[in-house]
Amino acid sequence: MRTVFSFLLLVLIVFLVGLLCLAVIIGWSVGVGWLLIKITPFTLFEASLLVMIASIVVGYGAIKIMTTNVTTPSPSPYFPPPLEDEPEPIPAQRFYKTEAQKTNEAWFRYEMANSIYWDFEQDNDINTTMNDTEMKELAIRLSEVLVGALKSQKPKRNGRVRVTVTQMKKQMDKMGQRPYDDDIMLTAVAGINEMFDYDGELVEIVQEQTWDEMAEDW
Repeated sequence: MRTVFSFLLLVLIVFLVGLLCLAVIIGWSVGVGWLLIKITPFTLFEASLLVMIASIVVGYGAIKIMTTNVTTPSPSPYFPPPLEDEPEPIPAQRFYKTEAQKTNEAWFRYEMANSIYWDFEQDNDINTTMNDTEMKELAIRLSEVLVGALKSQKPKRNGRVRVTVTQMKKQMDKMGQRPYDDDIMLTAVAGINEMFDYDGELVEIVQEQTWDEMAEDW
């Protein structure tokens, strides 16, 4: 009920304002028209009508000019913040202690461990059973297993580099470690092979067996 009353009150106010404006326009037109018939052959009706039309045209033109000149300030251009390299979740210092240990093998393990960790984090079957620290430690251990498995293979100068769950489990047996569950191994191997597809420098280390050379990417 209150809403209806407010609406009716608003309509009444608009009507009264419109009526007042109309009365002002008519009064202005008649007044100026009366002055106009003193110097022109027009009748009062014709002079008043002429003044009303002229006033409306001039008023509309003035409003148009004012609204055209008042321009809305253009928004400032948006410049996205510079993208900074985000630190890897597993720091490089986990793979070397001294400058002399910054070898290709250490860098290789660093890249692979972080790739394995990211795949663990995105796997709901894994990230719900292990906390963040456990996933990182597991990824680091698997990067060591990976290097051992790759070193035991005969290097291939050409072609794609790939590892399998079977190769990883065999290497764990050699290292005296109990192989992890298949879901963990499958996720880890998928992350490893994705890195081989993505990073040619990692592939080159495996193909050229340059594990002991000093890394250039630290």
